[in-house]
Amino acid sequence: RYGRKLFLVLNTVGMGLGMFVCMIAPNPIVYICGIGIIYFLINNDMQVLYVMESAPEKHRAKLTSITKSIALLGVTFIPMLRNFFMHNDGSKWQQVYMLPSIVAVIVGLSAIILMPDTPAYLKRRIAYLEMSDEERAALEVKEKKSSEGSDGGVVDAVKYIFKHKQMRAIALCAFIYVTSTGGTSYYESIMKTGGMTTADITTAMYFIPIVNAAMTFISGFITDFLGRKRACIALSSVTIIGLVSFVL
Repeated sequence: RYGRKLFLVLNTVGMGLGMFVCMIAPNPIVYICGIGIIYFLINNDMQVLYVMESAPEKHRAKLTSITKSIALLGVTFIPMLRNFFMHNDGSKWQQVYMLPSIVAVIVGLSAIILMPDTPAYLKRRIAYLEMSDEERAALEVKEKKSSEGSDGGVVDAVKYIFKHKQMRAIALCAFIYVTSTGGTSYYESIMKTGGMTTADITTAMYFIPIVNAAMTFISGFITDFLGRKRACIALSSVTIIGLVSFVL
């Protein structure tokens, strides 16, 4: 109803505000609130949706992976900012959040003027507005029937997930993924436990987004070539090998 543009702006500005909350956090409670804002908005992934709805269908996975890989290279700014603000002083971590939070707000507000809505959304919206009142009423009845049982609160949503085989499998995979990455995504604490200094960790952090960007870039071509299921198996295998190598 409202299009993608509004939520792209809200997501981007919201992530900037979340980083600002982390930056000014005087205690862990406020910091957790800032992280909560960021992760709530990251899950919506409006930037990826924008790319997917703007890309030609047969090149969608490739173009999505290319743009994501470019974005991931931006993560190299984190070690750059750590070098600039922190050096080997771990107490100055809050200053690292300052520049990304400012940039996110500026980019988000700029999108109001510079970004059109996605072609896929505009096409659907124009088609809807050109319908007669009778056609819209018939469409609403059809959509209501097709989505029956898929909305109506948390309990109904859980019932809907367990009622459909594919949704059930996706939910199980998502649960396993979230519980496993909860202990492995905080690589700084793992490296610190291994005896690395703040400066050493900063150096290592240059390589993480570069490797991530390279793998993301390749994944789109693999996905379009092998198909979604086989690509998922191949890329998951690479992930397991990488994680085991990291731990060792």
